[in-house]
Amino acid sequence: MENSTIYLAVILVSIILIGISAIPFRYIRDIQAARRRIDGLGSQVIETKCGPVEYARIGEGDPLLVVHGALGGFDQGLFLARSIDVPNSQIISVSRFGFLRSPVPPGATLDTQADAYAALLDALEIRRAAVFAVSAGSTSAIRFAARHPERVTAL
Repeated sequence: MENSTIYLAVILVSIILIGISAIPFRYIRDIQAARRRIDGLGSQVIETKCGPVEYARIGEGDPLLVVHGALGGFDQGLFLARSIDVPNSQIISVSRFGFLRSPVPPGATLDTQADAYAALLDALEIRRAAVFAVSAGSTSAIRFAARHPERVTAL
């Protein structure tokens, strides 16, 4: 009876170890798939006077700056913009500081994030844009409108 208990314990521990060792492989596979998906969305990193900023630009027409929430970067912004009806719009979806390929500059604040939006528009030679923001992106979008009201056609 004692040998069968040891045998069962060895089998259970082996199954658990195999399961645990599979987790990193699945994680790496899932991260690689997510990176391929994001790479296929056509974002760019542009150097601005506030540092590098990642963005994606789709469509033609009136500029609409899209600011994502806490669960993604420019990719979430593109998803959100596609889920609303914005005909005749040029979507400019930005990755906020610390998301995807937009680094966090030293001393980053909501004001410096807002200024980075203005710098992105400058680099893209866009004078004014409507702004669509959700969730965690809303605070920096509001700061952008407060700091640069002449740049915002709607919020």
